[in-house]
Amino acid sequence: MDGQPNKALEYAARLLAPRAMSERTLRGKLESKGFEAADIDDAVRRLTEMGGLNDREYAGMVARHYVNRGFGRQKVAQELRRRGVGKDIADEILPGLAPCSRQVEAYLEKTIRGQIEDKRVLRRAAAGLYRRGFSWEQINAAIDVYCNPACWDEEQTAEEEE
Repeated sequence: MDGQPNKALEYAARLLAPRAMSERTLRGKLESKGFEAADIDDAVRRLTEMGGLNDREYAGMVARHYVNRGFGRQKVAQELRRRGVGKDIADEILPGLAPCSRQVEAYLEKTIRGQIEDKRVLRRAAAGLYRRGFSWEQINAAIDVYCNPACWDEEQTAEEEE
């Protein structure tokens, strides 16, 4: 046991040096290396105190990454769970995510390519957005706006008036 807590801390610090990770993921890696629970607790506590381990910051970083890539809230929530972020932290982060209207618009433009009359193309675009983590409500609204050019004129007029 002598010197073992330092080894757990050193190993944990080496794991966190190249990339951030959640506390749960770090604990799993330390457990798989055979460190004792008390040593793991000590290493996690010390790294948290030093600021090297912060689930809230990590969750925000992951969420921003996926939102910037054009994914919706459901996909972000799924990714946070997969990466070991607790539900309470995810519930704090998710409501603050900005809607990805520009990314959705770009995705629809790329997928539909003006074929607004072809139901197969619209279904394929909707399915793709669903896989990217958008709700059916968001998808239907986006497709309605995309397929109704009159809405574009209203949006541009509103933007010009502002």
